[in-house]
Amino acid sequence: MSTNGSSERTARHRRYYNAPTATKLTRAAAEAMLRAKAIPGNPQAEELFKQMTVMGEQMKSNRRSGETTARSRLPAGRRVAFAMAMLLLIATPIFISFVALTIGSNADRAAEYTPIYFPIWAVFAVWVTLDAPALLGLVGPRPDPFGSKSLQLSALGVANLAAMFFFLILTKAK
Repeated sequence: MSTNGSSERTARHRRYYNAPTATKLTRAAAEAMLRAKAIPGNPQAEELFKQMTVMGEQMKSNRRSGETTARSRLPAGRRVAFAMAMLLLIATPIFISFVALTIGSNADRAAEYTPIYFPIWAVFAVWVTLDAPALLGLVGPRPDPFGSKSLQLSALGVANLAAMFFFLILTKAK
């Protein structure tokens, strides 16, 4: 018995299915073939060409409207979560660097929370750095991992990690 359930004898004589060449044609090439074989003045052929043109226009408009409706259908919670994550990813390194550079009680007070919040934020920043498309997937389809949006978000994660190390070095991990 072969893997598809047929016997060995019949499996040798089977041919692989080859798709018809017409399905591999573009719309323009199919239209050119039909025009070449059509009888001039044939009302049926003219009606077919009109329908093909109308269907092509409808397909183009459906693609455009589908893209806009897909963006507007996102749940509000996902958009808010993404906005909060982006706000924190941008504000946290600025805040941490500011606190690390200030001399006085602010740095000492912030250093008290370091053992609690830094590991949690570090895990989030490492996740953003390594898997930025997952975070971007909250607001749309997952983009290319090496695309510009993903790499910019990964750089933001690296900036967060660098700010945390900068803070720990300047406060000497009190």
